[in-house]
Amino acid sequence: MTNRERVKRAMHYKSVDKVPVRFYYTPVGYYEHGDKLNDLYSTLQGEFGPFQRIPVPKIPAEHFDSEGKYHAFLTDAWGTKWEYRIFGVAGIPTSRPLSDPSDLDAYVLPKSAPTTGEEFEKFKQAVAAHKDGDYYYMAGCGDLFERMIALYGDENVLCDIALQEPEIGRLADRIIEHNAANVERAVKAGADAVTFGDDYGTERALLMSPDTWRSFFKPRLKELFAPAVKAG
Repeated sequence: MTNRERVKRAMHYKSVDKVPVRFYYTPVGYYEHGDKLNDLYSTLQGEFGPFQRIPVPKIPAEHFDSEGKYHAFLTDAWGTKWEYRIFGVAGIPTSRPLSDPSDLDAYVLPKSAPTTGEEFEKFKQAVAAHKDGDYYYMAGCGDLFERMIALYGDENVLCDIALQEPEIGRLADRIIEHNAANVERAVKAGADAVTFGDDYGTERALLMSPDTWRSFFKPRLKELFAPAVKAG
């Protein structure tokens, strides 16, 4: 059974000769365990890509405080400033580009992934080479709810959804449009699958009612995924 066959069968709940393995190169893992993690991964065969020995992260001196503890402030491509207390672990937003619905008109999203041109052709060639090596190619295509919260804040997002404020729908639609370019890019390049991550829940329940999720998020996610579903 080939690598790509194994993944496809597993995703369709069919029997496989072994569980497919995907390496996850988490920065905090490499920072904590160094080459021990490289040595472990080198003993395993992965279906999603060949093993690569990843250099142990080197943290800039300015990312440590006067007591020698990790403490960094970094701004992402979307304009959200994050405070980090543990290297490689999700930070906490300290400032956001949107504090009021009116801010959305002037807000400029990061440049979408190209779906034509030289940069796209290089990506397409990389996907083909990956598949030629009998590895399953998954292309990341973003998030929605978590991005909304990072840009606008938990309370603002949840309250505006509950109140059915039109601007919160516009924000969601602009993020979906941005992510749609990633989906289009993946499909055109011949990726095997697209991946999408979001977190809508606590340990006990959704952060909103199921009806709210179905009315606000589900139609947008259905639209986002449609090209990938159509492509099989």
